[in-house]
Amino acid sequence: MHRSGGGRVFSKSRRPPPPGDGKRYPTEIMNSLRSFRIIAVFALCLVLVVASIAIHNDVNHNLIPDTEAKPATRPSTVQPSAMLTVSLRDLGVVSMGTVVPNVATVKNTGNCGLRLRACSGGCRAPEFAAFRNALPAGATESLALRIRHDVPGTHESRAELYTDDPANPYLGFAFTYTILPQNGG
Repeated sequence: MHRSGGGRVFSKSRRPPPPGDGKRYPTEIMNSLRSFRIIAVFALCLVLVVASIAIHNDVNHNLIPDTEAKPATRPSTVQPSAMLTVSLRDLGVVSMGTVVPNVATVKNTGNCGLRLRACSGGCRAPEFAAFRNALPAGATESLALRIRHDVPGTHESRAELYTDDPANPYLGFAFTYTILPQNGG
């Protein structure tokens, strides 16, 4: 402390502050605490954003079990109702561009139209071949998968559909398929 009683010596100057002004200027401890608070708030915000994106996109599909149709909560209301029936879980030996028909069936058991939207598992994951994106009440749609890569080996993947059925907004199932190496390789 300076003998004038004014507090600490300024860090950028060798002269002390005027008397009584020592608490007006932040100290190194206050600056480091302020920096720590800013970093902690930023880290917390980053964790929350990443968690919300992960939840929204269902990053780890293995945690989501195959979905079975739930009964409609109130049959007296006008709403669609999706029911998924999987007929093939092993697509067998396939090659790039192969379309495997009748892998699964979606039926609208509700009393109004059902909208469907396919979700691809990535640039090389199999995708649904063309299908109707709207099913009238009581209609059934057979789903086919198209193989989009030629990497040899046995592969596991998921097929996913999103619906506007309040009881079953997500329909998904796991399946496997094998691609054989090309000749000469």
